[in-house]
Amino acid sequence: MAEESKAAARSGGFRCVHCGGKVEELFYRIGQDICLSQCTLCGQVADHYIEFEALLVFIDMQLLRPEVYRHLLFNRFKDSGLRREAWRFLLLGLLLDTYHRWFCLPEVAVAGFAGSQSRSDWPVLGATVVETVVYLLTLSFAALSFEGCRPSRKWRVEAHLNIWEAVSISSFGKIFGLVGPIWGSASSHAMADAMDVALALFVAASNVLAVQMVLGDAQSNCRWAAAMAVAAGHAGRYGAKLFLTPLSV
Repeated sequence: MAEESKAAARSGGFRCVHCGGKVEELFYRIGQDICLSQCTLCGQVADHYIEFEALLVFIDMQLLRPEVYRHLLFNRFKDSGLRREAWRFLLLGLLLDTYHRWFCLPEVAVAGFAGSQSRSDWPVLGATVVETVVYLLTLSFAALSFEGCRPSRKWRVEAHLNIWEAVSISSFGKIFGLVGPIWGSASSHAMADAMDVALALFVAASNVLAVQMVLGDAQSNCRWAAAMAVAAGHAGRYGAKLFLTPLSV
């Protein structure tokens, strides 16, 4: 794990998971021993997660710890590795959102046509893709605008990609949405709706935390910028959903 993290320097450099300050290296060698580097700003170990197994990292992601997102977004992968993982999470999120949307479709009986359900599969997938694109675009433009960055940076593809990667990875909580359909027969509709709301709030909180890390969490306005950006993204997504729902059923 340490060797992998040593080689995983991103173009922006390593970050201390506690204060967000830049560090030159995450560990160093003394003979055969490996010692974790300390941050010169806060004096703490720069990144203790390089010794953690993936399961422990995942547990801290569920606990919404800022340190684990700094580790994932800045220290664990190279740029290409992080982008590859983000694409995987994005694809998984699309599949889960599509399944949830399809599962919640009202059952409409169409006399004399048994294949009516299968005809709605592709429109549901298309609507989910469009909603996700609207969410990501609205969120990234809002985040860069609320942050108060230079106007030229708002149009840099790299700035938007960094935010989309953070949002995709921090949306891991969508996998818990499978609990509802699996236990649906034993749960009331009110309980299922409550689970959906709780899950949506958890994913939104994770998105806010990840976007805050990308914007530069050392600045006091970044938390509010991230929160307002996620809210704007959901508003855009809701508007797209209102428009697309009649077309996908």
